[in-house]
Amino acid sequence: MTRLFPGLLAIAVAALGGCGGTPATTPPRPLYDGGEEAKDFDDAQNAYRTDRFLDAYGMFDSFILRHPSSAKTKEAVRLIFESAKKLAEQGLDSTFLGVGVGKSPAKGLELLKDALIKHPYEESSDDSALWLGNFYFARSELAEAAVEYELLIKNYPRSECLPSALFQLGRCRLHEFEAVDYDAKPLREARRFFQRLLDEYPGDKRAPQAKQAVATINEKLAEKDLRTGDFYISRGKPTSALLYFRSVVDNYPGTASAAAAATRLKEHAPERGGQ
Repeated sequence: MTRLFPGLLAIAVAALGGCGGTPATTPPRPLYDGGEEAKDFDDAQNAYRTDRFLDAYGMFDSFILRHPSSAKTKEAVRLIFESAKKLAEQGLDSTFLGVGVGKSPAKGLELLKDALIKHPYEESSDDSALWLGNFYFARSELAEAAVEYELLIKNYPRSECLPSALFQLGRCRLHEFEAVDYDAKPLREARRFFQRLLDEYPGDKRAPQAKQAVATINEKLAEKDLRTGDFYISRGKPTSALLYFRSVVDNYPGTASAAAAATRLKEHAPERGGQ
């Protein structure tokens, strides 16, 4: 899941420079003049403006390699990200066994991930990482979306996109939960992300929704424990049941299940013989 960013290798290679090369007092001769730089950028920009996003991506990438010191490099990087996004939205013709099956966003998504590896700390990098997660989420590809949100949280811990990533991760986990009769792990994970949003970004616009989500999750977790307690009662094991009823009362106060669990505690407290 971890996407490694380049950098150490580049530093090491730079440190080797100067051994038998051009003396430091002699400025390097530019490979391309200003006219070629302007033409290269204009050609790439024209490709972008005419919706040739695959071409634009390659041309902006080439521009950065040919003109690394250009004042337009930052804009070129931004347009690399945008070209990949537009390509994903536009899609490329896809085939299966030689038969056309419509448009696929795969190439655009692949290029966007490559761009994030090459340019991890540009102004638009974290926004692009969030866009990637949201794109998968909108397509109901929740596992892929969760991977991208988690990478954003890991790689951009101070990003303004963090509250959104936390909220979306909570939503991904909620969608994994099927019903109270199933594993509650996705619910607990969802609550963790929503609660982190509330703790670290209480003024965020998504905070009211996160608060409501936590309350709903607590209701479901309480209901699950209550049902488990009822199961033990039906099996003639009141001692085990009382542990679950007590857990509901202590851990989920204010829920409907907590009130029901308190009643059950009173009803079954004397039954302490069986297990």
